[in-house]
Amino acid sequence: MKMSAKFVIPIGLVGLLCLMLPGSLRADNFIFSFANTIGNVSGTVTVEIMGLTNNTTGPAAQVILLSYPASLDPQVADAGTNVTNWAFQDANVFTETSGVLVGEDFVAAANPGGGSTVDALLLDNITPPPASSPLNPSPIDFLGYGPLFAPANPLPFVNAVETVPPIAGATTPEPSSQLLFVTGVLGLVLVLRRR
Repeated sequence: MKMSAKFVIPIGLVGLLCLMLPGSLRADNFIFSFANTIGNVSGTVTVEIMGLTNNTTGPAAQVILLSYPASLDPQVADAGTNVTNWAFQDANVFTETSGVLVGEDFVAAANPGGGSTVDALLLDNITPPPASSPLNPSPIDFLGYGPLFAPANPLPFVNAVETVPPIAGATTPEPSSQLLFVTGVLGLVLVLRRR
C-alpha cells in the first residue's frame, strides 16, 4: 500500500463518520428577512441566526444584522451588527425542528455612547406575549431606535422597521460540513480507484 493511500483512507473514513453523525450534533445557521408593514421606516432587515441545534430549543450563538435600511443609521451602526454583543439581552430562545426555524424569542437593546436613544431588535413569534414580558407585543419582528425613557406600551420607537411574522428560514450549511463532505467523497473515490 502506497504512503498516500495510508493517509487518504483514514481521512476519508473520518469524513464519512462525521457525515453519519446525527444532524442534532451540528450547528445550523438561518438567514431570514422581514420587510416593514406596520412601522414607519420602509425597507427590509436581514438577520442571520447562528449556532442552533436541530430538534431543540435553545439560545443562538450569535444573531447578526446582515442588512437594514440606511435611515436607521448612525444609531444602529453605532451599536454594531452583532446583536448578541448589545448590552441588554432580555431573551435568546429559538426552536429548530427538522431543519426549520419554527420558534423565535429574541430581545436585545443597546444604548451606544450613553445617549438619549436606545436601539432594539425583537424577533418574537410567540403568541400571546410571555408572562415574563407582558408589554412585549407579540408576534413581532422589529428593528429600530427611539427615546431611552418612554412609556413601554405602545413601543416608543418612532424609527422602526416592523412587521408581524410568520417566520420561515432555510438552513445554510456550514463551510466545515461542506468541506468534510467533499473530503469524505474524495477519500472514497481514491480508495475505490486504487482497487
